[in-house]
Amino acid sequence: MPSNEKTVLEINPSRWNYWHWYAAVVAGALVFPPTLLTIPLLEYYRKTTKYIVTDERLIKKRSFITKNVNALRHDAIINVHVGQSAIHRFMNIGTVKMGTQSANLDNLSFQGVYNPEKIGDKIQETLRKYHEKRSEKKDELNNHA
Repeated sequence: MPSNEKTVLEINPSRWNYWHWYAAVVAGALVFPPTLLTIPLLEYYRKTTKYIVTDERLIKKRSFITKNVNALRHDAIINVHVGQSAIHRFMNIGTVKMGTQSANLDNLSFQGVYNPEKIGDKIQETLRKYHEKRSEKKDELNNHA
């Protein structure tokens, strides 16, 4: 990340996003107790997935075994969508999707985040500030010309 880029928000997916995996581990432990040893592995997987909002980009990092980094610049994003299934509403988790106009469908999603509406609002606020700052710079350049 460039040194002049400021992190606004950094989060991991909620544990509730993986509830079905935890349930499978507990059920497996009833038959084979050492299965419980996989819980730290599940936590490590969750913790190595990071969603980062900066003042310039939105970033999704996964570094469980291999490392994948996806990012969208703020100027490419045209919409932010928050979605929750019925069970996710009960757990207050959901998915925040950011879309672009690209024909390549360059979309980015933050899956299984706690309080997705608040995250979506924070992203919208960050995008608004970015565009205001950019507009001010354009106006400043036009006034000097």
